[in-house]
Amino acid sequence: MIEKIVYGKPFETFAVIENIKLANEIKFLSLHRHEGLTFEYSLEKDDIVYGLGETMRGINKRGGKFVSFNTDQNKHTPETPSLYGSHNFLIIDGKEHFGVFFDTPSKVTFEIDYNNSGKIKVICENENLNLYIITGDNSYDITRQFLKIIGKSFIPPLWAFGFGQSKWGYVKPEDFEYVMNNYRKNHLPLDYICMDIDYMDRYIDFSVDKNKFSDMKEFVEKLKKQNVRLVPIIDAGIKIEPGNDVYEEGIKNNYFCKDAFGNNFEALVWPGLTHFTDFFQPQARKWFGKQYKSLTDFGFEGFWNDMNEPSIFSTEFDKKNSQSSSNIEKIEDKQKVDDYKKFYHNIDGKMVVNYDNIYGHLMTMAAGEQLKISLDKRYLLFTRSTYIGSHRYGGLWTGDNASLWEHLKQNLLQMPSLNMCGFIYSGADTGGFKKNC
Repeated sequence: MIEKIVYGKPFETFAVIENIKLANEIKFLSLHRHEGLTFEYSLEKDDIVYGLGETMRGINKRGGKFVSFNTDQNKHTPETPSLYGSHNFLIIDGKEHFGVFFDTPSKVTFEIDYNNSGKIKVICENENLNLYIITGDNSYDITRQFLKIIGKSFIPPLWAFGFGQSKWGYVKPEDFEYVMNNYRKNHLPLDYICMDIDYMDRYIDFSVDKNKFSDMKEFVEKLKKQNVRLVPIIDAGIKIEPGNDVYEEGIKNNYFCKDAFGNNFEALVWPGLTHFTDFFQPQARKWFGKQYKSLTDFGFEGFWNDMNEPSIFSTEFDKKNSQSSSNIEKIEDKQKVDDYKKFYHNIDGKMVVNYDNIYGHLMTMAAGEQLKISLDKRYLLFTRSTYIGSHRYGGLWTGDNASLWEHLKQNLLQMPSLNMCGFIYSGADTGGFKKNC
């Protein structure tokens, strides 16, 4: 059985797609109100706590502290509290069997028998919340009920279940052909190769560097004839460049996030100074999603969305020296979580400070909804920043891991928790994104 309790005026996250009957009282959890909402539950000695999707530590979350706050977190250890996704679904399996989904785009802290407290303590920064309580016979029953209300998982085309190769540094057609030919030479399967930002013209979204790829459509078809697909990357930031059609349309239609003074928010990312699409506007989502057609027209059948927490290198910069990516390594270490408090969304005419936990989720929704239309067949889409509900539009990969046995083990431990939250097409950079794989 599933019951819903509404606190305040919750923001629509599009996580739950079924109507759930409202309950008047909360079961199992005690509630305290102070600068948000805090829920507590006393654990029995043998209770197991499952869930939370993309988080560190083991499958049983007892003993850990976890924070739903999507950030570009590329140096994670077993104690790292936040990663790229927010999946606020827990299952308590013990004397009592129940699941809880805290549906809010704001920051949520989970202390689960942390410091041997014997309690679950969930601190919601925002008091506007949809709370779902799910009761069942066991963890499997509770999971099945939860998956039903959040919808069926995205399923990619058959080739996407094959072997994919991804590495930053393939910059020209010969690099991709070299990889493909050596896979074949060594009798290894290869079904797709990911294209990182070097295929773009100066790292600009929805562009192709024509000096390197003089005929991208022909090249995509050439590899496809050898049963290898190319899967290009798309980042969240739109380069500030007058004359660029995508930039000009975004400006004309007011589709970009604002700063505190009502100006288009500016931040430094790979292409230099960028604006971020305000995915909280339905029309802006639709507009951004339609941009993928410029690439599907080349024959691409899959994409990966990246840098969509969104990742921000800096909001403090010298404009004269920030229009190219040549300075990025010098200022990348200035990234601050406070940057997320500097930009705003237009939600029904009101300016609302950024909800970072669902920014990437809405970008994935924007892409997925339009790819269904433009391709009219199964597509591949996976993304870095997610929220529950993203699974209906694409899969995910677990971000910038390293070539460590510890990380390989962690990736395996994350998969069951991600499955509980709807993500069936999920995985990691198997050999490690960083260090000597």
